[in-house]
Amino acid sequence: YDGCKIISLITNPDNFFDSEYGIYVTGNIFEEYTKSGGMGDSWSWWPANYRMQGAEWERVAFLHFFDEKGELILSQESGIRIHGGVSRGMLPKSLNMYSRREYDGNEKFEFEPFDTQYNPKRMTLANGGNQTITQFNDFMMTERIADILNLATLSHVPCVLFINGEYWGCYWLNEKYDEIYLSYYYDVNEDNVIIMKNNRLEEGEEGEETLYYEMENYIINHDMTIDEYYRRACEMIDIENYIDYHAVLVYIARQEDWPFSNWAAWRTRDVRNEQYSDGRWRWLLFDCNSSSMGNTEGLQEHNTL
Repeated sequence: YDGCKIISLITNPDNFFDSEYGIYVTGNIFEEYTKSGGMGDSWSWWPANYRMQGAEWERVAFLHFFDEKGELILSQESGIRIHGGVSRGMLPKSLNMYSRREYDGNEKFEFEPFDTQYNPKRMTLANGGNQTITQFNDFMMTERIADILNLATLSHVPCVLFINGEYWGCYWLNEKYDEIYLSYYYDVNEDNVIIMKNNRLEEGEEGEETLYYEMENYIINHDMTIDEYYRRACEMIDIENYIDYHAVLVYIARQEDWPFSNWAAWRTRDVRNEQYSDGRWRWLLFDCNSSSMGNTEGLQEHNTL
């Protein structure tokens, strides 16, 4: 593995593979589903341990990160959860990693894996989503549009993963959109950030999701060909960002679950006289794996774009 970044996760095997407690297996949840006469849905959405989400399904592992020269850069405890939608049912699975004070006293991971100047508190070991073989689409899109469009993108770092000393394959180590990411890249106060993802409040205070729905309802219920209404809409969203976001996803023929799912947007809570602390909604690009990327098979079914 010379020249490769390496991540090693050490954890109690039960955390991943126990029928009742393990987060990586079908487990007892799938067994109960089959006994109740299930199996009617697509296999990718069958209930299983690995489909479960939330703090109850976070496990603790010890994370070691080695650079390309094999030098140990980080040794730190981390919370681990399964990441993704359909890809939860695939192998290998993506993993989210969380630095938490209750584990070892660290609020962030004490290293800079993305050649940036900030320490992340959340990261994803991405399996490529629906592209688990090539794992290429997300990386390619990010590389093509980063620093060109008015659009947030995630850094991708290739690495090799070991779990309890066993080779687990090649992954992308990715940033995650959170208040730390937005504070670094957009120079906003991390305590002043609201993030909406898939119609859920991802970051912010309870009830602040109404700010997104108020914007959405205003645009739905007003004629945007009237200058007065359009100007008001532009005060609520960053229109250039909105255009770039949709232009990219339409161009790559993002299919199936977008735009109804796999979207995220953010804004600052307080409106200040600063470039990005203006209270306008901006969209975040992620999950470009379910796009045609030159594969025209099945596109006739998704020609509504």
